[in-house]
Amino acid sequence: MKTIGIASIASLFLFSSIAQASAMPAPTVTSTPHNHSEAATTASPVPEVHLTDDEEVPADTKIKREHAIELAKQYVAIPNGYILLEASYQHAYDELSEILGSWTVIFTKEKEDGFYGEINVSIDSDSGKLHSFYTTEDNPHKKYTFPPKVNMEQAKQIALDYINQLNPDDKLQFQYDNQYENSYLRPLIGEVEYPLNFVRMVNGIAFPSNYIMLSVNDEGQIRSYMKQWDSKIVFKAPVKPISASQASEQFKKFSEVYLQYLLPDVPNGTASPAIAYMMDSIMVDAETGEALSTSGNKLEKQAAPVPVSDKPLLEANQAALNLTKEQAAIRVATLFPLPKDAKLQDAYYNESTDPVTGVASYEWELNWSALTDKKEGPSIQATINSRTGAITAYSKYDYSVADTVPTQPEKAALSKDQLKAKAIETVKKLLPSYAHELFLDPEYVEMVADESTTLYNTDFYFHRIINGVHTQYDTVSVYLNQATGELEGLSSSLTNSLYPATPPKVISEETAKEILLSQYQVEQQYAIVEGLGAYTQTPVAVFEAKAAATNALPKPIQGPSTRLVYHLKPIFEFRESTYLDAVSGLWKNNETNQVVQPHNSNPEDMKGHKAEEALKLMLDYDLLDVVDGKVKPDALITRGELVKMLIGTINGNYYPVASDYAERAASFSDVGKDSKYFPYVESAIDYNLIDRASGIFQPDAALNRAEVADLIVRALGYKQLSEVEGLFNKKATDIDDLNNQGAIAIVSALQIMGLEGNTFSPYEQVTRAQAATTFYNFLKALSQLQNSGEEKV
Repeated sequence: MKTIGIASIASLFLFSSIAQASAMPAPTVTSTPHNHSEAATTASPVPEVHLTDDEEVPADTKIKREHAIELAKQYVAIPNGYILLEASYQHAYDELSEILGSWTVIFTKEKEDGFYGEINVSIDSDSGKLHSFYTTEDNPHKKYTFPPKVNMEQAKQIALDYINQLNPDDKLQFQYDNQYENSYLRPLIGEVEYPLNFVRMVNGIAFPSNYIMLSVNDEGQIRSYMKQWDSKIVFKAPVKPISASQASEQFKKFSEVYLQYLLPDVPNGTASPAIAYMMDSIMVDAETGEALSTSGNKLEKQAAPVPVSDKPLLEANQAALNLTKEQAAIRVATLFPLPKDAKLQDAYYNESTDPVTGVASYEWELNWSALTDKKEGPSIQATINSRTGAITAYSKYDYSVADTVPTQPEKAALSKDQLKAKAIETVKKLLPSYAHELFLDPEYVEMVADESTTLYNTDFYFHRIINGVHTQYDTVSVYLNQATGELEGLSSSLTNSLYPATPPKVISEETAKEILLSQYQVEQQYAIVEGLGAYTQTPVAVFEAKAAATNALPKPIQGPSTRLVYHLKPIFEFRESTYLDAVSGLWKNNETNQVVQPHNSNPEDMKGHKAEEALKLMLDYDLLDVVDGKVKPDALITRGELVKMLIGTINGNYYPVASDYAERAASFSDVGKDSKYFPYVESAIDYNLIDRASGIFQPDAALNRAEVADLIVRALGYKQLSEVEGLFNKKATDIDDLNNQGAIAIVSALQIMGLEGNTFSPYEQVTRAQAATTFYNFLKALSQLQNSGEEKV
C-alpha cells in the first residue's frame, strides 16, 4: 500500500476522533475593540445617546442618509451576501454640552441555516469621518489554518496603512503601543485576531486616553476600528520636568505596600489563605515631583485606619447556637424595630459549603411584611447565621411610600458626620464579634454627599483587617436613609474560621516595595486631571431644559486639563494571575501557589535559532521554562516537560491545575500532587496518551524520537490505526525492530517528524528545540486534517 497522506487519512476517519484537540474550546477572540487599560482610568464618560426617527434628523445635518451608506461602504469592505439592514441617526449630548451627530449603518448576512454575520459602522454626520466599526461573524464552515497567513508584524503594518489612509493629517500623532501585544496569546486553534492599539502623541509624549484601536485577523482583514479623540482638550507644554531617575525615587518614596490575605481562584474545598504584599497604583507629577492619584489629583496622605471598636464587643460563640426558625425571628426582631403589625411570611433554611475553602454556612432567610391603613406596607428581609447569630443581610422596602418618593429628595436632615456615626453604631450593634476588625473605607467617607445632596440613601463600606492584614473579600456595606438615618439595608461577606490567629513572619515592607517596583519602568505621559475643567456628564433632561430656557444651545465649556506625569509601565508580563508571596518574597500562581517566573518570550539563546518561531510559541504559552534567562534550545527535553508541552498544545488555552484532581491519588509514585507536572500527567492519562501500568513515570528522564512519535499519534487519535499490520509503506529503513512502525509512518507522512533520507533515527534523544518544532508541525498537520474533512463553502 502507498504511504497514506493527509487527504487519505481524512477520508478514512471522522475528525471528531481527535478528542484531545477538540476537548477544550479555542480561545475566544472578540472582534469588538477592548478598552485600553490606561484609557479606562482616565477617559471621559460615554455620552448619553438618543436614537431619533427619520423625521427627527436635523435639517442642517451635512451628511445625509444615502451619503452615509456610501461612505460606510468606502470605509469598510462589505463582502458578498451582506445586505443593508438599517441606517439610523443618533445625537448625543457630550460632556462639553455639544451636540454630536452620527449615522449608524448596519449590514447583515443571513442564510436559510441561520445568522452569518453583521458589520456595524458609525460615521460623523457633519464631517463624514469614520468613528468606528466592528464586525461579528458566525460561519460554521469557515476554515482556519496554522500558522496564520498573516503574523503580528504584518497585521501591524496593515493597521498602520489603514490609519494613515483615514487620518492623513494625524500620521505623526499616533504611536504603536505594545501593551496588548505583550499580553496577547495567539490562539492555537481557530480564528486569530490581533488586537492593536495606537496612542495619541502630544509633544512627543503619549496621551493614552486618546487612541485608535483595531483588530486584524489572520487573513489580513481589519475586523474592528475605533478612534477616541478629544479635540478641545488642553495640554500644558512641559517645563523642566524631573528626570526619570528622580521620578523613580519619588515612586519609591510615595508608594505604599500592605499585607493582604488572598484565596485561590479555583475551587478545591480545602484552600487556605496565602499572605501577599500589595501596592496601589500612583503617578508622579513630572514637574513638581508630587505624588498623584490615578485620577491625576494630588495624593493626600491617608490617616491610619481606625477600627469600629478597639476590641471585640462580644466574644464569638465557641459552641454552635443552632437557632430554630422561631429563635432566629426573635433575634432579628430584637435587633431591628419591626412594625407592630409585621408578620413573618416566609422562612427558608439553607446550608452551603464554600467550594474554595470548604467553609460551611448555615443560614435562615426570613421575610416579613406589614399592612399600613389596609395597604401593603414595609417589606423586610433578613438573613441570619444560625450557628453564630450574626446578621449577614438585611433590607427594608416600603411599598406604601415607594410611589411618593421625589426624584429630587428634600435636603438631608442629617449631616455627614451624623450619618457616619450611625453607620458605625449599626456595625457595633449587628456584628459585635467583628467590630475590632472592621474599618470604614476612607474613600467612601469622602464620597458621602453633603447636606445639599439629592441622593436618597447614603452607603458606607467597611473592610476587614485582621492583625494588620487586609482581607480580599470580607466586607460589610451599610445603607442609611439620608433624611432619617434609618437603616435601609446591610450586606456582609465575613468569613468564619478561615484566617490564622496570628500572621506568619514576612519580609520587610522595604524589600517588598523593591520587588514590586522592579516590575515597572517609569515613563512620561499626559493624564486628565479630574476636577480641573474635566469632563462632567450632562443629562439629556438638563441639557434640553437649558436649551428651552435660553432658546439656544449652551456654549461649550473649556476642555479638560491635563498634567504631564510619570506612570509605571510594566516591563514584563505574567501569563497567569500572580501575587508576591509575603513570606518568601517570590512570585506565585494564585491558583496553584507554585513559584512562577516573569514571562520572557525572547531569551538571548533563542534568537537566530532555526527553531526560533516554534520555541517562541511554546514560550508564549509557558510550555517551556526559561532558566536563568535562557531557553536552552539544544538541551534534552524531559518526559515531564514534553507531556506539559503536549497537553498545552492540544488544548490551546486550557491549563489543567492540581485542584482539578484534588480527589484523585497520584497515578505515579514519582509524580506526586506537589509536582509541577502532576496535573499535566493526570490529564494525559485521562486522554489515554500515556499508560500508568508501570506505576513509575520518570519525569526527569529524556525521550527518544520513537517515543515522541507514539505520543503524537495518540494525540491525533490514530493509535489503533497505527497498529494495523501491513497498512503502511515504510520509508524509514531503521525502524524494523520497533513495535510502533505505523506511528512513525504516520508522523513522517504528515511531516510532523521528518526523515533524513530514509532514516528516522528512532533512538535519538529529543532536544527542547526539536520538541517545540514537533508540536509546531503537529498544529500545522492538525489544521490541514481538519480542513480536509470539512465541507467547502
